[in-house]
Amino acid sequence: MAGHGPSTVNHDAAIERWYAMRENLADNFKFNRKSGRFVFLALGLVPAIMFYGAYKFAGQLDFTAKRRNQSIWRN
Repeated sequence: MAGHGPSTVNHDAAIERWYAMRENLADNFKFNRKSGRFVFLALGLVPAIMFYGAYKFAGQLDFTAKRRNQSIWRN
């Protein structure tokens, strides 16, 4: 029967501290210059680049009923 007796898993203190930090990340987050840059990139710049690409290629691709050797770009 499994689960009886002492655990055979070796616990690493550094990994346990990292788990605890990840569990309490929302409580310990501080908005400063470094995190502000990351938030701007993740929530501002990346969606803007994706929107620009979608706007630029709108109407140029045709995915309906294409075979392997046919291009998806409209002429």
